[in-house]
Amino acid sequence: MGYVTTANFKTWAKFTKDTEDALLAVLISMAEKIIENYTNRVFEIDSASDQTFSRVAGLPGPSRVRGNTLYFYEELATSEDVTFSGGGTVVFLPEDGPPYYGCYLTDGSWDYPTETVNGKWGYSESPPEDIQYACYILTKWLYDNRDSTKGDNLVVTPEGKVLVPSGLPSGAKIILDQYKRVVLV
Repeated sequence: MGYVTTANFKTWAKFTKDTEDALLAVLISMAEKIIENYTNRVFEIDSASDQTFSRVAGLPGPSRVRGNTLYFYEELATSEDVTFSGGGTVVFLPEDGPPYYGCYLTDGSWDYPTETVNGKWGYSESPPEDIQYACYILTKWLYDNRDSTKGDNLVVTPEGKVLVPSGLPSGAKIILDQYKRVVLV
């Protein structure tokens, strides 16, 4: 899938040529990785996968279970179709909706010594509209700078002024800053 399609990008950017579709697909993929690396989040999940959480200190990784509460390694995009190896009944945290950072047992118990949770790990199953827009901006920026080195190096103007690269386009950065996730180790 992807955050945006080549056809949608071409409509947004008013591109009419079909000769650069392969390049645009690569640039869209690069823009998606920039978004994920910058925000430390995944905005599209195609399928569920397992994560295993230790209940015992000394097993690989820190214990993620505190009493009846399990803290996830990654965000969980939806509470639908989530399964627990222990089969307990849970309430997801935060209680006001996804993405979820954990859950607590209301009935049953966690498996010992590890609990395996199957779910869709990430911020959302499909990217929010503003993330899609940031992907358009970044893809266009990558396209415009594909043959340039001015984004990589210092530029000295004929007047002797030194121009420092500014990083990501400000329109995309404003959007992405709202989604930045801080991970404490």
